[in-house]
Amino acid sequence: MDLVLDTSVVVKWFVRPPEEDLEAALEVRRRVVEAELNLIIPDLLFYELANVLRYQPQLAVEAVAKALDTLETMELDVRPFSYLLGKEAVRVAKTTGITAYDAYFIVFAEALECPILTADRRCYSRVRGRPSVKLLRAWEGMAE
Repeated sequence: MDLVLDTSVVVKWFVRPPEEDLEAALEVRRRVVEAELNLIIPDLLFYELANVLRYQPQLAVEAVAKALDTLETMELDVRPFSYLLGKEAVRVAKTTGITAYDAYFIVFAEALECPILTADRRCYSRVRGRPSVKLLRAWEGMAE
C-alpha cells in the first residue's frame, strides 16, 4: 500500500516521551521497514524534520544527523518539489487556513491518489473533509 506521511508523524520516530500517538507512529515505521507499506514523501519532509528536531532541546546536533541518516537507510520513495503542486498548495493553504507546507503534503498525496497520515490535529480539523487526509490516531490501515 502506498502512503504519504507528513512531518508530524515522522517526528515521533525520533522524539521520545512525551509524544502522543507514539505507538501508532512506530507501527507505521515498522511496516515501512518491513516493506508492508510503500512510503512516498516529498523532499520537503527532510527540511521540516531537520528544523523540528533542531528545536528539541534534548537532541544534540549529532542526534539530528543520526535521525536523517536513519531516513537515508530506509527505502523511501522521495519526490522533488513540483511547481504545479506548489501553486495548488498555496490555494489550499489560503482556503483552509493551514500552512503552505502542510498543504503541500496534502496536494502531493492527492496527486498520487493515496492517503496521507498526519498527527497534527489542528491541521486535520481544518481539512478533515478531504478524503485523503487521515489522522494517525484513527487510521484504520493500522490493522491491515
